Amino acid sequence: MEEDVGPADARLEMITVAGLEDGAANELAMRVALLVPQLRDIDPARPLDLRRMRRMVFSTNYGDDLEQLLGSAGRNSGHTQEEYALGVAKVHVLRLEGGGLEIVPVFDANMFAILGQDYETLDEEQKTWFGRILHMLHHELCHVHDDNKKIDAMPASMLGKVWSGADMFTGPLAEAAWSEYFANRVSSITASDEVIDEMIDMLKEAIQRTKPAVNGHVLAYRTNADLEALMALFQRHGDFLVKAAAYVLGYLDGLEKTLEQVSEEAHQALVESDFLSIWERMHQELRVMFDRHPSGWDDSLAIYANLFDVMLDFYNDMGLVLRGEPDGGLYVEVPFRPNNSTPAMILQNAARQLFGMT
Repeated sequence: MEEDVGPADARLEMITVAGLEDGAANELAMRVALLVPQLRDIDPARPLDLRRMRRMVFSTNYGDDLEQLLGSAGRNSGHTQEEYALGVAKVHVLRLEGGGLEIVPVFDANMFAILGQDYETLDEEQKTWFGRILHMLHHELCHVHDDNKKIDAMPASMLGKVWSGADMFTGPLAEAAWSEYFANRVSSITASDEVIDEMIDMLKEAIQRTKPAVNGHVLAYRTNADLEALMALFQRHGDFLVKAAAYVLGYLDGLEKTLEQVSEEAHQALVESDFLSIWERMHQELRVMFDRHPSGWDDSLAIYANLFDVMLDFYNDMGLVLRGEPDGGLYVEVPFRPNNSTPAMILQNAARQLFGMT
């Protein structure tokens, strides 16, 4: 069924629950309506700005129903669906008829249904799960806050930035890194030790897995010459490493701790990897962006400039050199390196360079 309640405060007008039985749908909607203002004000020093969030959507068919629920106006409507990560919530910025923007969070009702239950009646395992889902709700409300501030500060960009050249890849990745860093830093107040430990394990595994995987994809590209497939694979797996780093950096700064303090094992994996310099530069730039948010932001996107450069170097480090062209196009070079080419490939390429062999 669909159950509508509201307003939870002066701004939230509707909570739609699709796919749950009537009683469960009603309880979820009613309790979320109560939780939203509590989470909005949980940190008195930084109350969340939830303007433009007129409705919230919960669906048991989360992945399949996003387009049906929100139409084609959604920005970044796809959700994470990998063997090592599965998206269960996403905040969308939609155009309103007649102008303006609306912010709509969409949730997997299968995961979030527990918020409709009476906390005091839950057993310890269920209470742990309740806390985890409550933090996810808080995290998504932090995205709403961030989007509101960005709409105010850089409305033209939020209405639809058209990327060109290398920014077609580095721009959206830098945006995602900032978004997850901000949301995790601000929502760290509701994150349990278990949640943070899982995020750090996810980062450690991504560090250890990603470079060998990308090297394998590049090696395959040497024979199939399918650059489009290579770029798509990199965006799925390489970009995930950056996002995992942004998640963890947000938690660490929110907790005012270092990775080494929280996990010596993850810290060691980072130090031994090629990702260390990118991690350190990301951390520096994300902190600067946070300190200047939102007063130092505008439609020039200058606030992102250094982070774009970090993302460009990340692609380079992983074996993909992106070069923007004067007409706004993009040239991608895949240089021959010992870790992504066989010795025969490297020799053959050297011969071509020296003697013009084909």
